This record gives sequence, structure tokens and C-alpha cells, in this order.
Amino acid sequence: MSLVLHPRLTNHPGNCVQVWLGLFERTTTPTLQWFLDGQLTFPQIIRPLNNIRPLDLVDYNEPRVFSGVFQFNNLLPSTRYTIEVRGGGESASLSVYTLPDAVTDRMGEWFNIMLVSCFYQPEDRQGLAGELVSRIPLPLRPHMTLLMGDQVYLDLPTLQDFKDDVGWLARKFERDYTCNWRGPNGFARLLAAAPAVSTPDDHEYWNNFPHMSLWIGNSWSKAGRDRWTQAGRMMYEGFQLAAPGTIGDHLVVEIPPLSIFVADTRSLRDPDNMNMLRPGGIQPIVDWANDVAARGRFGILVTGQSLLDKPASDLEGKFADYALANYNEFTPLVQALDRLAEAGREVILITGDVHWGRVAEAMNRTDARKKIFEVISSPTSLVTTVGYDQFAKIASFVKGLFGRKDPWPRHADPDDVPHFLARQVLGPKYGCVKYHGQKGNHVAILSFRQVGFGLDTRVTYFPIHTELQYRTPVEVNIPRLGPK
Repeated sequence: MSLVLHPRLTNHPGNCVQVWLGLFERTTTPTLQWFLDGQLTFPQIIRPLNNIRPLDLVDYNEPRVFSGVFQFNNLLPSTRYTIEVRGGGESASLSVYTLPDAVTDRMGEWFNIMLVSCFYQPEDRQGLAGELVSRIPLPLRPHMTLLMGDQVYLDLPTLQDFKDDVGWLARKFERDYTCNWRGPNGFARLLAAAPAVSTPDDHEYWNNFPHMSLWIGNSWSKAGRDRWTQAGRMMYEGFQLAAPGTIGDHLVVEIPPLSIFVADTRSLRDPDNMNMLRPGGIQPIVDWANDVAARGRFGILVTGQSLLDKPASDLEGKFADYALANYNEFTPLVQALDRLAEAGREVILITGDVHWGRVAEAMNRTDARKKIFEVISSPTSLVTTVGYDQFAKIASFVKGLFGRKDPWPRHADPDDVPHFLARQVLGPKYGCVKYHGQKGNHVAILSFRQVGFGLDTRVTYFPIHTELQYRTPVEVNIPRLGPK
């Protein structure tokens, strides 16, 4: 199968469907014909079909990947459409629902957002992540998907010799993306389940990007980092970037009364730890928060790392990763969130990254009605850690001999929350409490239903495990947003 379609999210999702088209192992692009519910149609070209690796990095006759983004307009909300593309003697089809024009208020129904992050394909050779899609009950079927970083691990395997050459790196990275995007099973089934939007984290580039990584020899020089960054960006643009858009852009999706801001806090980070966004990039977040409060909506802010994390030390940052709290924009960002909470508009912070799940609350210590929530979903397929994984499996086997089998021997236990949210900025204003910690591979479904002027909210974690006994979903309720 060389033609693949995946649905994409736009900033006006109810009346259109956007699709990403990938052509794999091709040397040229065929003439395409598009069909919407069986009728020949001509979609709007958002991003023309083109090489992901530019021609100056490939031989003309070398098989490679082409991608483009196309949009079907003037559609109805909450309606199922079948899109088909034909070309070069092949075809691909996709059935997808447009998003609703508002969060439902019907009993027994929910508006559902699937949360996915941290997928390492070599640890999911059985395609369990994709198989999970068929196990999600109909009331929790995702209407949209948030891909929150580390959709690929371009810097692995650890012991591979990465040539310090843009062409070689781009070819290797294209193969990595192809393993995840091409399908029809595995991670590609998650991508096809509902319209999705991505934000990157460090492994879309390399561990601890944009800083030097001890394990990545190419990152030890500025020239090596620049070449790797160039190859990583062209892959992100070709496979993940929201269209239209450029690297570092944000996307706002409105499903009243929800307003969802998806930020890229990784691609344009300053190596000198000054900024995590493009220059001036904090102002759109501040403006969005003010607008959410003014219109009486509820905000969801998506970032590649947790905003509850404390700043990393210099040693932690240089050899592991810096936290969002290490950057200049952190202060105005949490001040904007504080103003939202002060206006009585709870906000939910969404992220992945940390290889465990968590639901937490930050509550104003003098007014319990003012809250900020956090939901973490990570990982979908835990990355391999050479040495540690082998030791963990042996330790788990020994424990199993004594009746203490650990279903997740390679996974860390979820961290506790800090005592206070952003104490270095807000002082002890918000006390933090953990509702739930989720260990092991999983995806999460974040669900909403309108009740009067408020929103009932819950998170359902779906474990991904080879054994049926460890696949039981876990439901976590979040206190009603808005008037109680």
C-alpha cells in the first residue's frame, strides 16, 4: 500500500475535513482523483503534494515519500464522510466524522479527545496500540486526537552510528516516520481514528533538543546540531505540521464552550535557555487566555512538557532535559493561567513526555472555586532503555517467583505533584493534589458533556498490554467545570 490517508484537525473543524496524503516508495506523483461519498470532487489544496526530502537530498530515481494536505469544505458537523483517493493504479479510503459544532449536552453522550504521546515502534511490533482503537466503547469514540510529542524516536537506537550528513539523517528519519505512519495497523490506526493535531517534543529531533546530548555524537558540535535539526524539521513538516502553518506555529480549535490551544514549546527553543517559543510567541497564549475568560469558555492548553514541573537544575538540564519552568515565557504563561482561574474559568493543562499518566489539580488556597487541572497521558509504547530494561525484566521475573508479578516492569511509577503550582512565580497560591497516577503503556480519552453552564469532565485510561487481565480501563472524574 503506497497511498495512505490520515484525518487532520483544523481551526474550523465542524464544516470541513482535512486529510494528510502520503505516497510511499514512489519516484513520481501520479494524477489524483478524489471522491467524497462516492462522488468525484476537487478538494482545496492546503499543502501541495511534494517530496518530504527535497530533490537536492535524493537521487531522482530513488524511492521516497511524498506528502500533501487537502481539505473538503462546506460539510455538515457531526457527520460521517468517506473520502477516497485514486492514482497510479492504487487507491486509499478513509471514513471520518466532522467534529460537532459544540460539546454535547445529551445524557449518555460525550465529546471525546484521545490523548497520545511517546510511541516507540520497535516495542509495539504486535500492533497493540492500533488494536486498542477497536476496543474503545462507542460512547468514548474519539472525536479528535491530540498527539502530544515523541510520535517518533529519531535518535534511536542508542548504539546506531548516525552519520553527520543531512541526506543520510533525512533518509533514516523518513524510514522511522514511515514505520509509524504507513499502516494499515499499529500506530497508523491511532492516526486514522479521528482528526488529529500534533505538537512535537524532543525526540522529534533528539533527546534534550536543542542542547547537546551525551549519547548523540552529532549533537556535540553546533554544525552537527544544525544538520540534525534541518533533517528533523523537514520530516516534521512533511508528516506532522498543521496546515497551513510553519514550524513553531500554534493552533486554536474551538468546540464551544471549549477552546483548545496547541502550542509548540520545542521546535524553536533557544539553546541559551531564554525562550521556548518563537520570538513574541507568548503573546498569542496571553491573548487566548484573556479571550477565553472574556467569552466565558473553558481553556485546554496543550504543551510538550508539564507546567507543574519545577525548573531543572543546570546538571539535569544539560544531561536530561530542561523543564518549561526554565524559560522566560514561563512567568507570563502561568500568570495568564492564574487570571483565567481568577475569572472563574477553569483550565486543563494537557501533556505527555514523562512515561506515566497523571490527573492532578491546583486549587487556589483561599478560594476553592478557582482551579487549574492537569492531565498527562504517556507513554503509548515505552521506549527501550539499554541496560535498565534488561535489569528490570530480570527483577520482575524474580519477584514473579514469589507471587509478586509486576505487569509493567520497565515502567516508572507516576511522580507526585509539587506542593504548589509555579511557586517561584505565584508563591503558595495554588496547592496541588494528585487524583490519579497511571503506570504502563496506555492512551487516554478526555471526555466532556455540557450540564447547564458547566462541563462534566472525566479521563479514561486504556492500558495497552499483551495480557487481557491488564487491559481494564480506569476512569477518573474531574470536578465539574464552571457553575456547580
